[in-house]
Amino acid sequence: QVQEYREALEGILIREKNGIVLMPELYAVPPEKVEEEYENPHSVDRIPVGKLPHLWGQSLYVLSCLLAEGFLAAGEIDPLNRRFSTGFKPDVVVQVTVLAESNQIKNLLQDRGINVQSIADIHPLRVQPARILSNLYTMLGRYFNMEAS
Repeated sequence: QVQEYREALEGILIREKNGIVLMPELYAVPPEKVEEEYENPHSVDRIPVGKLPHLWGQSLYVLSCLLAEGFLAAGEIDPLNRRFSTGFKPDVVVQVTVLAESNQIKNLLQDRGINVQSIADIHPLRVQPARILSNLYTMLGRYFNMEAS
């Protein structure tokens, strides 16, 4: 099913000259073809409109690609294992920031109106992979002297 959705997405994504794939905010019937669409629903090709890229949609697309291609595990984007929870739990606020891996990527994003910092810009802070955060969360609440968790 994952592959089926990925193939469906491939047909509607916007591909730029430099290989970047963009997710538009929405698609609409061109104004000059509205009558044709009314007469024969789903017969007119939609065109991308709105923000390009749509940041939320673009983020979900990138995450889904990383998951599908095995570069990320579900636990790395859900370190609190909330995907397994069925009972009520209080809301946990997880803050996420986007950092460009290089100045080249930073400049590409800034050309699109997305202001980010690069890893070099935030020195002396260090960036760690999500799995490190996941390992740290498993240590919360443990008291080794009592051998309890």
